[in-house]
Amino acid sequence: MKNSFENFYQNLDKTEIQEQWKTAKNKKRKRTIIALILITIIDATILILFKNIISNFGVIGTIFPITSCLIVDIIIYAICIIGALKGYNNTFKEKIIDQLLKNFFDEVDYIPNKEMPREVYEEGDYPGYYNRYYSDDYMEGSIDNKYRIKMADILTQHEETTRDSDGHTRKETTTIFSGLFAKIDIGKSINNELKIYQDKSFRKKDRLDMDSQEFEKYFDVTSTDDIIGMRLLTHDIMDLLIDFRAKLKEPFDILIRNDTLYIRLHVGPMFEGKINRKVAIDEKTVEKYFNIVDFIYSLSKMMIKVVEDIEI
Repeated sequence: MKNSFENFYQNLDKTEIQEQWKTAKNKKRKRTIIALILITIIDATILILFKNIISNFGVIGTIFPITSCLIVDIIIYAICIIGALKGYNNTFKEKIIDQLLKNFFDEVDYIPNKEMPREVYEEGDYPGYYNRYYSDDYMEGSIDNKYRIKMADILTQHEETTRDSDGHTRKETTTIFSGLFAKIDIGKSINNELKIYQDKSFRKKDRLDMDSQEFEKYFDVTSTDDIIGMRLLTHDIMDLLIDFRAKLKEPFDILIRNDTLYIRLHVGPMFEGKINRKVAIDEKTVEKYFNIVDFIYSLSKMMIKVVEDIEI
């Protein structure tokens, strides 16, 4: 029986992460000072090197050096701070996220540095071309000790290098998907393919007409068999999707193909720790992750039950 967030959070063993939090705060403070010193020196050097351009071209002449300073500043600060937070983040995943996942799923094997195999993600045939694939926070487990689930943080990007007439190259990177991906075995084939997307993803003539105007305001549905599609999307499931969409305020999409449920949540990087200056664990961050995993668990349980009950 899964705990509510309040019970889960209160029962967490916070001893080890308390120590990592104190260490991370001290490292962050020291490295911030180092970063500011380096930034000041490098920015001054860049501005001196471009002094003649600035004086000759006025405001226009400041665009390139100032832009260069900003880019260098961000890189220096990121390098300094990431190292300071690494130990805390590792402990956050091992002690908090592992327990969070075990609150919902059975037989959990959570490996933060492992990636979801690309071929598993590509089973969803998702729109948008990408040539860069990154993944971590891989988890395998089961629902009710029976239905297998695989889940991971996924980032896909389209990286393109162009060359102008002067021979200068430019690299552009577009993020196609960033968020949490889950694959769940639902036990029985629906002999059908059901897709639930948002933002008018399907042509009107291909959409399944649902008997909920509020649901249709957020979601578009296609199904290879309209009758099965209508039977799968019960009022309870539609209410769950509507409520979570209102709470999350970020898009997500769902695919059921035969005996497999795929869920993607466009929520950006998942399961990363956030340093709070006052407490060892940022409660809002943990609650956000809890609610997202709770949605995946609840939707999976409801869909498994519906599939078990209907005649196909």
